[in-house]
Amino acid sequence: MKIKRLNEKVKRQSKKIADFKTLIKDLKAKKFMNDEYASVLEQCAGPKYFLKRQIAKSVGLPMEKQYSEEIRKFALTLHFLSPKAYNFVRRTYNTCLPHPRTLCKWYQNVNAEPGFCTEAFNALKLKAQTSEMPVLCALVLDEMAIRKSLCWDPQTKTYYGRVNVGTECDMDSLEEANECLVLLLTCINGSWKLPVGYFFITSLSGEQKAALVKICIQKCEEVGIKVVSLTCDGPAANFSMFSELGCNFNSNDTTFTHSNSIIHAFIDPCHAIKLLRNAFGELRVFYDISGRKIDYTYLEHLQNLQEAAGLHMATKLTKAHIIYHKQKMKVRLATQLLSDSVADALEHCLELKIEEFQGCEGTINFLRLINSVFDVLNSRSIRPPGWKKAIFSGNIGLVEALFEGAIAYLQNLTLPSGQKLVDSRRKTGFRGLILDMISAIKLYKYLVEDIKLLQYLPLYKVSQDHLELFFSAIRARGGFNNNPNAVQFRAAFKRLLIRAEIRDAGLGNCIPLEQINILTCSSKTDPITTINELTERNSFVELPEDDSELYDEFINCMYNSLPNYSESVVTYIAGFIARKLARSLKCDICAILLFGNPNNYKQSLITKKNKGGLVYPSKDVTSVLIKVEKILKGVFDKPLQSEKYYLHVFTFFMEHFDEVSIFKSTCEHDTNHRLLLIKSILKTYMDLRYKYYGKKKQKKFLFVIILTKSYYFAMSNCVLLNPKI
Repeated sequence: MKIKRLNEKVKRQSKKIADFKTLIKDLKAKKFMNDEYASVLEQCAGPKYFLKRQIAKSVGLPMEKQYSEEIRKFALTLHFLSPKAYNFVRRTYNTCLPHPRTLCKWYQNVNAEPGFCTEAFNALKLKAQTSEMPVLCALVLDEMAIRKSLCWDPQTKTYYGRVNVGTECDMDSLEEANECLVLLLTCINGSWKLPVGYFFITSLSGEQKAALVKICIQKCEEVGIKVVSLTCDGPAANFSMFSELGCNFNSNDTTFTHSNSIIHAFIDPCHAIKLLRNAFGELRVFYDISGRKIDYTYLEHLQNLQEAAGLHMATKLTKAHIIYHKQKMKVRLATQLLSDSVADALEHCLELKIEEFQGCEGTINFLRLINSVFDVLNSRSIRPPGWKKAIFSGNIGLVEALFEGAIAYLQNLTLPSGQKLVDSRRKTGFRGLILDMISAIKLYKYLVEDIKLLQYLPLYKVSQDHLELFFSAIRARGGFNNNPNAVQFRAAFKRLLIRAEIRDAGLGNCIPLEQINILTCSSKTDPITTINELTERNSFVELPEDDSELYDEFINCMYNSLPNYSESVVTYIAGFIARKLARSLKCDICAILLFGNPNNYKQSLITKKNKGGLVYPSKDVTSVLIKVEKILKGVFDKPLQSEKYYLHVFTFFMEHFDEVSIFKSTCEHDTNHRLLLIKSILKTYMDLRYKYYGKKKQKKFLFVIILTKSYYFAMSNCVLLNPKI
């Protein structure tokens, strides 16, 4: 009986003392947080520290009086993300986490009033004292919109919401602030960032911003931190700030000095790319130094061609990239539009002699140049290939040549009227890129060649992305409140300053892929059973008794010619399918039959896009997919009946594949493998095409729902305003 009681006690303890992964699963199951925040919590503390306190409390052993750094970090982060989730975890796991009042006491030790944060500079001083080498930092500043309102804070018994730059003045005489200027330091030779101050403002002149920057740099020098760069976006006030600091952009002088320290000026490359895209989309036509036309119309033609054919030429170009006016702030749309993949697609259309793309050489050159420059300015390490590699001794000559040519190219771009773009009203994006290229080379020579504190220069560390992610965390505090008020901003800033490890919620990059069981070489498996299991799908529709019309329709499709554009894209997709199937095949002979000779694809899209990782399909794989695409052309033209065609296409091709010589060399190896190999190719390709087709239809359906709801609310408002309606 004693053993039984002890066993039951152990079972109860094992249920109560769950592991750390179970805790995270419970939070996700109860929808207290999403997957991105769950991954953040997993990095804050592990089972060792969390379970140590839980076991000690359940057994009755004395616990440590002070919480460990890992527990403090986990508790503050979880409470920041969701107080409700924090209370749930604390109750469920035997109150092993500190009480919320304890967290409030930790917060009370930080002032976090508007102005420069004393606690942040104390942390920087400690970091500089414990570091074995000089700490190099990039200073970033930007404004965030806040709600214009006065708010009472019961803890400090103070009204917040008026202009406050950290000075003790009569707050009642100042106007209400609508922006918050934040200064943040990002370590270049480390992996941390820290906000050092914020100011509630309405608008600041360049002279006022320059004064704040000088004070910030002076404080950093006093605690032993070396600031080497200053980054901001492109408003006129920021250019005026650089002039006040000592930069002269007209003579390409992009540096200024402060207490014998050289500081390099940067305009955020992402903002520069967006401004450049906006100028290109609205002005429509540029001319380069050779007189070649750079026309936005070619991008529209490419998007229309891909939409009409239902096949994308290895680009991410969509209608949102072309009609971007309601999504101007999305960097993704700008960089994917002005990209190498779009340039490759235009060049291939030119090789296919499609009439709409004749004369697009200037546009291709423009896209390639902008893409290469942005890759260098957004580089992170020396491991990626091509221009995405960070600047180091092995590629500095190539980068200098690229930047020299790009600067001359951008300076000589003209409008149809003959005016240079760098002198026009839309000059900010072009001048910003030129400024960044000059500063990047100077910063590399200063840090790597002169003072020799770095082996390579990761230019991503000087970008404004780190501050934008900080703003995203601030907004997430209020349930993604785009315009928090002054009290909400101050509270979120205070919590983020105290060890809260917060990331942007839009960084999730996990896509589940469905496994397809195909092709085994076991002699114990019945081939007929394997075929039936492989083709078994719940979504299949039974064949009608009289399918003569379908037969005639498919026969006509089989012998129609496919346009050169579609055939080129299908060949490119064939390489992807060959590589995907080869990873799952256990039969080496069948895997070899999927790949072809690269010499047969010299003028193909695969050769143009290949940078070492693409594969070339065999003629048999390409032949199968081209025939299937011909059939699907007729299927997609009838969207109301598309679900009934899946099995029809499948069975039709399988019944008539003997008419064509496909994978004949497999006959000597295993006749059943020939059938299964063709079946696998068909299934993979059709799943891919129907997934794209369904995604496109879903977007149209959601658009109709949005329009319907908008119409409903508009009519409701009209009825409220005028009951006679």
